[in-house]
Amino acid sequence: MLSETGETSTEMPAHPQRSKEIALLIGTFIIAICGLVYELLESTISSYLLGDSVYYFSLVIGLFMSTMGLGAWLSRFVDRQLERAFVRLQMGIAVVGGFSALVLFWAFAYLDNYEAFLYLITIVLGAMLGMEIPLIVRILKESFSLKTNLSNVFTLDYAGALIAALLFPLVLVPHLGLMQTGFLFGLFNLLVGTMGWWILSLIHI
Repeated sequence: MLSETGETSTEMPAHPQRSKEIALLIGTFIIAICGLVYELLESTISSYLLGDSVYYFSLVIGLFMSTMGLGAWLSRFVDRQLERAFVRLQMGIAVVGGFSALVLFWAFAYLDNYEAFLYLITIVLGAMLGMEIPLIVRILKESFSLKTNLSNVFTLDYAGALIAALLFPLVLVPHLGLMQTGFLFGLFNLLVGTMGWWILSLIHI
């Protein structure tokens, strides 16, 4: 883009920047739904396969939440190219979360260490999901004040969790089943990553 003096302007156009903000906020809502669905998937599968639903729901939820805290702590070590790190994170979650149900069923059928796979998937997913919100807040810090930024992100995060809590027992499990639900929400994470990659290419970061 040329300025009136004929020099090339390096200022980012307002439209791509606005697209980036909207995409990240929509992505926050989607990944909140995905995160809780993965958590419910692991708990439900373990309860179906091993019984003792109280034990496995408590174990998975507790481990998931604690490793999300670990992921939030680890996010401080991501210092450069935050948007690219966010995109790569979504791709990783898409793979681990999308195939989590398949891996757990496979581990139960063919291996003797099902619980090891349950713990591994829960820790990896929890840590990756815990990194998302801090990265989004840091990416959007130049677009909104800290008060507005935190309010927007956490409102969408909690709203997404509510939607997931309603969808999982009422729609997803009765109509899709557990394995197909995992694949579907893996695709949603892939969609968020692809959307982030498209925005990156649009604004040439």
